[in-house]
Amino acid sequence: MIVNSIKMIVAAVCSILLAQFIGLDFAVSAGIVAILTIQPSKRETVNTALARFYGFIVAIVLSAVCFKIFGITTLGFFVYLAIYLFICQKFRWYSAIAMNSVLISHFLSIGVMNFQTIVNESLIFLIGVLFGILVNLH
Repeated sequence: MIVNSIKMIVAAVCSILLAQFIGLDFAVSAGIVAILTIQPSKRETVNTALARFYGFIVAIVLSAVCFKIFGITTLGFFVYLAIYLFICQKFRWYSAIAMNSVLISHFLSIGVMNFQTIVNESLIFLIGVLFGILVNLH
């Protein structure tokens, strides 16, 4: 329990510091992604990370379509969420639902979804997941 807590702390702090260093918006989210990435076993950590990665790709594409049709509004986010929940459940990507939807909600918060903001969210995702995996490999 203590070792796992230390892993989560180290992964979160490293993720946040790197995200801040490279100037990402919502840098703290990288730390939360890292915490959520760490699972009881190395195999679970990697499998969960892969499911979340697939889910992230779907979330970006789906949210882009929904925001294009309905605008970057609560309605656009609602439609994204309704479809995304169904897709994640269909493919058993349960662990991807909340984490990826928080990242997608950043677009709604700032009112913009463009190449720069997609790169920002992708880097938050990648930094958090990579530190979560690296720390859990120890």
